[in-house]
Amino acid sequence: MTEAETISTEKGRDWARAGLTVLFLILYGAVQWVFGAIVFIQLVWFLVAKEPNPHLARFGASLGRWLNGTASYVFMASEEKPFPWSAWPSA
Repeated sequence: MTEAETISTEKGRDWARAGLTVLFLILYGAVQWVFGAIVFIQLVWFLVAKEPNPHLARFGASLGRWLNGTASYVFMASEEKPFPWSAWPSA
């Protein structure tokens, strides 16, 4: 591979990374609303049932891991793309 081809490939990769970063930034903002709604529902559930909903607890934990992985990717601390380019994180 020539030097010009290498530079062209790197620029293409950089633009793809920038596009994914913007996409994940938008998704991160939307998911924060979902996160808040789940917290509110879990709080109401806890006050009524006197115990947390285990399904919401598991989903909340996995959603938190997705938020963490997304933050790592957009801050370029990790090259691993979060869901939907990888498996949904487990609780």
